[in-house]
Amino acid sequence: MGNESNRRYAAMEISSKTVKLIYGYVQDDLVYVLHALETNVNAVESGVVVESEALTSAIKGLINTANDNLNIQIKEVLLALPPMGLNFTNERAMSNTISSDSIVAQLDINNCISILMKTKVKDMTEIIDVIPYQYILETNETLTDSPIGKRSRNINVLGTVYSMDKLFVEGYVKAVTNAGLIVKKVVPAPLASALYLSNCDQIANSCSSYYLLNIGSNITTLSQINQKIMITKNKCFRFGGDVLTEKLQQKFNLSMKDAKMLKEKYGIDKSPSFKVKVFNDLTMSDIGDCIKENILPVIESLKQQISNWSGTENKYLPIVLVGGGTSLYGLRELLEKNLQLTVIDVIPYSFGARNKSYENCLGLIKYADKYIQTEEDDPFISTSISRVPQKEVLRSSGQHYDINEEL
Repeated sequence: MGNESNRRYAAMEISSKTVKLIYGYVQDDLVYVLHALETNVNAVESGVVVESEALTSAIKGLINTANDNLNIQIKEVLLALPPMGLNFTNERAMSNTISSDSIVAQLDINNCISILMKTKVKDMTEIIDVIPYQYILETNETLTDSPIGKRSRNINVLGTVYSMDKLFVEGYVKAVTNAGLIVKKVVPAPLASALYLSNCDQIANSCSSYYLLNIGSNITTLSQINQKIMITKNKCFRFGGDVLTEKLQQKFNLSMKDAKMLKEKYGIDKSPSFKVKVFNDLTMSDIGDCIKENILPVIESLKQQISNWSGTENKYLPIVLVGGGTSLYGLRELLEKNLQLTVIDVIPYSFGARNKSYENCLGLIKYADKYIQTEEDDPFISTSISRVPQKEVLRSSGQHYDINEEL
């Protein structure tokens, strides 16, 4: 899926009501989008695929449109999954370097990752990814960037091992493969977001640790991110933008279309007019009050969760907003007022697809550029592997979360 100058990738995210697709590449740490499209489909409930055939049909439509518009044949996609029941542990693996001059090559790192991929996980779960976050050379030099080209007779790789429920993952993968595609990699959505943000000026210049808040149509995710890309805490709530739309529809006897329009147009206005009627007999104050009434309990739950997670070192971490639901007008100010924390509303910085709802797909393109190697990347691709046993394990277990958990 590449060309002579830039490797190109297809990234897909399946959410509660939509399927999003981006086709693009990375250059100078920016994602350049060649094609972006989404389609509506009601195939997922509370993060679980319930209408596989409908989902497959929607995916086929997206891919066919992309193929026609770009005059290509997309065969592989990277897939972002909601982090329902996401587990994560920090592990260490060691390998001897294979070259005669002890120069670290990509294969040495791959060797360690291969060891980490065999980490024992809970029954009925499967490892979906291993992300290195630290490299240690024989001199005890510790690096956060890849040590390829450095001299060392052995290398230790510290990485986060991510695992999820097998049946949960299978539901998504099956719908994609039935559309005639290969799932190149499954990536937890918060990891994709964190990778997208890792070079964003709004984040890179201010913090390497933060709380990531993603509000989708039916699911809200709060994750703690450390060292720019490590997920160290994760919590999912059954709440999203569609809940607010439904509450407006019910309270004011509106159509869903009109309720959605009013939510997106007016949101929580900071200085609403109490007299001017903006729709039928409704004022901006009526709309904002209804939204606040239904979102404040969620904010209180977020506040409690952050309090449960907080230690001395992360008590005042900022909150970073991603996802289409966080575009709600007035949300940032409401969060800052009630949580007493700095809230950063990230402005998408890609070339193309500058809608916040595409941020996870943009992160997948960054993921592919950073972690997916081709044969030409590694001069030792045909060299036989020499391993040493894993001698030390550093564990930091993540909790298992009920995928049907409600507020």
